[in-house]
Amino acid sequence: MFGLFGLKQSWMITYWWSVHGGIYRSPTLAKSQNNQFNVNVLPASGDTQSFTAVSLGNSYAEKKWNCWCNLLEVRTSDMDSKWGVVSAYGGEPPEGW
Repeated sequence: MFGLFGLKQSWMITYWWSVHGGIYRSPTLAKSQNNQFNVNVLPASGDTQSFTAVSLGNSYAEKKWNCWCNLLEVRTSDMDSKWGVVSAYGGEPPEGW
């Protein structure tokens, strides 16, 4: 069993640019191994270890659906540390497409 606690904050720099940051903590509340049906398969949700994650990102949006978003995340636990970078663009399809 696990719990997830987090805090995220966004700041509008200009009408088009915004930045955001977050911190997340997931402590293990009970031994996950006791609740697994098959110990050879990872759980479908949650995690078997506690972790802390910090993220920073920015977004640029001109129109309703045209947006370019970037995110950097660092995750640490007792067993390992991970980091990730995500960049995504979303746009509205042209009329008649």
